[in-house]
This record gives sequence, structure tokens and C-alpha cells, in this order.
Amino acid sequence: MPGDFTKSERKRIRQLADLVWDRGLRFELRNIAVAIDEMESGRLTPFDVTDRIHKFHDGAARDLYKQFSSSLPWLAVCRAYFDGVLTDDDITNASGDI
Repeated sequence: MPGDFTKSERKRIRQLADLVWDRGLRFELRNIAVAIDEMESGRLTPFDVTDRIHKFHDGAARDLYKQFSSSLPWLAVCRAYFDGVLTDDDITNASGDI
């Protein structure tokens, strides 16, 4: 199936995969932002925040990297669409960018 894509289709798929990766990172980084806010309010220590950053790096960030670097981009895009991370509008807008 991947060999059946045209150059423009591959470009659109890569755009969508990048969008999904960006959304995943943003979602996960919000947890770091919350931890920093909690540190500022005194509910967490700087060491707690550092621990959350370390867990993010070794967990979510690494998982996202593996999802988008080791798999075929079209597979990640299909999964993201199935999971609701990508919408019909995302697909349409990516098509219109080319």
C-alpha cells in the first residue's frame, strides 16, 4: 500500500503525521506546565517537577518518537484518525495545502 501513494499524497500524509505528533507533544507537555504551576503554588517541589520531566522524557516523549519514526507515517495517520486525534477537517485542510 505505501508504494501506491503519489508524491503529493506522501507529502500530505507526512503533514498529517507531523500534526498528530505536535498535538501529542502539546498534550503531554501540558502536564509539565501543570507541575510547574503546582510548584509555584507550593504543592510540588522543584524535585517533583524534575521527576515529572524525566518521566515525560523517558515515557511519553519517547513513545511518540517511536510511533512516528519507526512506523510508516500513513499507519500513524490512520491510527490517529481512528482515535479521533485527526478530524475530517484536518484531512481536508492538509489536502488543500498542496
